[in-house]
Amino acid sequence: VKKSTESGTFTVSEFLADVRRIVVEFVVGQVLQGENHQEGEASRLDNVTAYYLLHRNDFGLEEAPSGACILYATACNTSDTELASIYNLIKMGKSGGQDSDDADADAVGTESGSSGGKYRLLKWQERKQATLGKSVRSDRMVPLIDRVHKLMQLWVEGNVTPVDEFIDAYALRKNDLFLHLIQTIIELSQNEERTILESISNHLQNRTAKINVQPDGNLIADKDR
Repeated sequence: VKKSTESGTFTVSEFLADVRRIVVEFVVGQVLQGENHQEGEASRLDNVTAYYLLHRNDFGLEEAPSGACILYATACNTSDTELASIYNLIKMGKSGGQDSDDADADAVGTESGSSGGKYRLLKWQERKQATLGKSVRSDRMVPLIDRVHKLMQLWVEGNVTPVDEFIDAYALRKNDLFLHLIQTIIELSQNEERTILESISNHLQNRTAKINVQPDGNLIADKDR
């Protein structure tokens, strides 16, 4: 396969990387579909958030076969080890930490989970690292899913000031992709998680919203009348 922008041909690894990127963008684009969906949104998502959506859409918050998770991570240009140790996004069971370079070799056994071990996404309240959602390194992009989870943690503390400070620090009200990501996760969630995200979504879209602190400590945003 010849390269269109420069001389030479694709190596096998380059070709597979491009194919994976195209497939991931298509699948994530399907998950992001909705009334506010914009063309090309999936290509603007960071790798970690793209992985989160793939995993959440197919397996929810339940345990998933490690083989499938490794393949998803590879397709998103990351690895299961990175997702667990650096981003604290997944919890790896036995046989975890397999090198993602070996993922393709396990593809045949992926559906049955024969590669052994189970992985699961950590819930928003389990991701307690101090730097969650914050820009602390210039060489590393902060995943949007980290900012969603951090905002949820701030929201349930019941004080609107740090909520708005976090929102303003990263211009989240003006980030259409962030707003659409929250709406997408709402569609994938239920119960308390869904309620919190719906309240945050309302607050993000209504700067003058009236904030009510509920007895359970949750903030509920209602439009001013």
